[in-house]
Amino acid sequence: MKKIEGEKREKRICFRISESEYLQVVQNAGLLGVTPTRYCQLLALQTKVKAPKITPEIGRKLLAELGKLGSNANQIARALNQKAEPNDKMLNEVERIRTGLQAIWKELSDR
Repeated sequence: MKKIEGEKREKRICFRISESEYLQVVQNAGLLGVTPTRYCQLLALQTKVKAPKITPEIGRKLLAELGKLGSNANQIARALNQKAEPNDKMLNEVERIRTGLQAIWKELSDR
């Protein structure tokens, strides 16, 4: 974004960084031949920002669904590890988990 001619820069943005981050900013600014402040301005105003592929709301829903699927898979694994015989209910649940994972994968891939 370019500064409009005659427009005064009156607003300030302050942030804290660690000593190692500061040294990195100073070094990078030096490579460009600008001050650390100008370097941060250039990065903030000239870097293109991409919108996230999924919204936080969709991310929370997908994470909750993954949690449920994982919990069900763990229950099946626990039963099988205790020498339970696979049954139709377990096999149906494994198929439901597989279908759920495919749906989540498609949701993420389509974005």
